[in-house]
Amino acid sequence: MKRAGVLFLAAVPVIATGFYLVLPSDSADAPPGPSATAAQAAREDAKDRAEEKRDEERAEDDAVVADLPAGLAAPAKKELAQRLVASAEHSTTDWRTTYGAIEDEDDGCGYTAGIIGFCTGTHDLLMLVEAYTEDHPDNGLASYLPALRKVDGTDSHEGLDPGFTAAWEAEGRFRRSARRRRRSVTGSTSSPPCGSPSWTVSGRWASSCTSTRWSSTARTRTRAASTRCGSTRWSRRRHRRRAVPRRSSWTPSWTSAARPC
Repeated sequence: MKRAGVLFLAAVPVIATGFYLVLPSDSADAPPGPSATAAQAAREDAKDRAEEKRDEERAEDDAVVADLPAGLAAPAKKELAQRLVASAEHSTTDWRTTYGAIEDEDDGCGYTAGIIGFCTGTHDLLMLVEAYTEDHPDNGLASYLPALRKVDGTDSHEGLDPGFTAAWEAEGRFRRSARRRRRSVTGSTSSPPCGSPSWTVSGRWASSCTSTRWSSTARTRTRAASTRCGSTRWSRRRHRRRAVPRRSSWTPSWTSAARPC
């Protein structure tokens, strides 16, 4: 019994030393780490500062936009742009008389028709007739949809002649659909084409009417002739193939767009 007590007393220092080495020490030299609450507060502060910065930038952008001249939402600007397009496509400024206009201008786009020059070869005329047929299934153009899909992307008239042009001219309810399709094609005017900051509002709108091309496979808009944008301007319809050199003092407008289709 006495021997066991001696062994116990001898083991106590060893056990105490082990506990001292295992337990973490609160050394005064160790830097205190940030608590979880402090880290979360720092993240929230950073988030608040970022939101405030975004709000300030948005307010600055709104102020810049408010100081800009009226865009195509202004009726006078929209009317001017439509007259410019009608002058390019149909040699008239009375664009309201061009809904039923249709002809093949021998430019590789098939039939060119309507108020902004929808083409059978560039997919936009097909989209217009499809949208119109959804609203009016019994219209006189619905029967030509298979032929329009077949010639899409070409200048062919296969399946369209001889009655398609007469059906286009005769369809009276077509006007509302044509205006809607015009807005969908030309609605974006936030940035000028070809990256030129000197384009006017009317010029940007008219250019999007006359230089937009549609891929017959991907069905997406592409700027097929953007590299020529601003290099030439085109005279009246009968002489469109004569390019007139741009004068240095000439302000870019619809006439500097690529060959309309």
